[in-house]
Amino acid sequence: HVSKRFTFPVDGRVARYLKRIGIAHSEYLQHVAELGIPAALLLFGLVGYLIYIVWKRSRMAWPENRCFHEAAIFTAVGVGSHALVDNCWTIPVTAASMVVISLADPLPLRLRAAQRRWPPIALVFAVALIGLIYVHSVIVPGLGLYYNDRGHQAYERDDLGNAARYHLTALKIIPDHPVFLDNLGMVYLEQFLKNPEPTSLQLARSYFARAIQASPRSLEPRLHMEALLVRSFSARIEPDIDLHKAILENDTKLLEIDPYLPFPRKNLAGAYYVLGQRDRAFDELQRAIDLEPNYVPAYLTLASWYAERGENLESQRYEAIGLAIVNKYRNVH
Repeated sequence: HVSKRFTFPVDGRVARYLKRIGIAHSEYLQHVAELGIPAALLLFGLVGYLIYIVWKRSRMAWPENRCFHEAAIFTAVGVGSHALVDNCWTIPVTAASMVVISLADPLPLRLRAAQRRWPPIALVFAVALIGLIYVHSVIVPGLGLYYNDRGHQAYERDDLGNAARYHLTALKIIPDHPVFLDNLGMVYLEQFLKNPEPTSLQLARSYFARAIQASPRSLEPRLHMEALLVRSFSARIEPDIDLHKAILENDTKLLEIDPYLPFPRKNLAGAYYVLGQRDRAFDELQRAIDLEPNYVPAYLTLASWYAERGENLESQRYEAIGLAIVNKYRNVH
């Protein structure tokens, strides 16, 4: 429950292009974009060196052990070739590949002339350092994940009070974790939906805002913030014009991350329309239709806008298109 959607590598200095989930791309370019050229070259060089060692040892291995080296070489070639055109490091194939390659024992060997004896002080320091690293990297995150999972389970049981308490505990352990903040915001938003109190809505908005600040390129917090802002119109906790400005700001950033979402684009168009930028509103709504030709609400909204402008023919045309789509899929199961 803490995994994030695919993070587009648009913040790197190489391969600055937008990628859609499921579209083939080069894994090597992605690593260069996300890690930077020096770190990526270091990673590729290390992997290449290990494969080179396996290649050399395959000639010297006993016949009964040579199959492991050959399997590792074939696996590395297959996975490495596939990585030229697609992502393959985030699927179970990678884990299986690492197991196969590790069986070939690719780590370099060095003859040790004499045993090294650690002084007691150095040994104590090493144990303390390893323990500190373990606590910081395993125990603390594990506790945070545990309480976050307990909060999610309580949320699924509709026990919103305990869900908020568990998520708050997770945030005390790992402050400013974007997913934990977003999860807590969802709990307060659900509380507002069940019992419309402005306090719950304001808490949800504050936690969504903190999640966005902690991870500006994450999509879910901005989607949840948009849902909250739309729900805020019925709460009447602030003037509508301010809500439209907030939607404009949030959805503009959201669509920079993923421009193919028709629903936020329709809300963005509505905000432009209310704020007086009518031409921009029409353009945004038309683009939503271009990206999703079956998006009926966009057609009906355009029909109402054209009717307000007195262009009845255009209004009737868009209304007819929207109704035709509804009738076309009415009986589809």
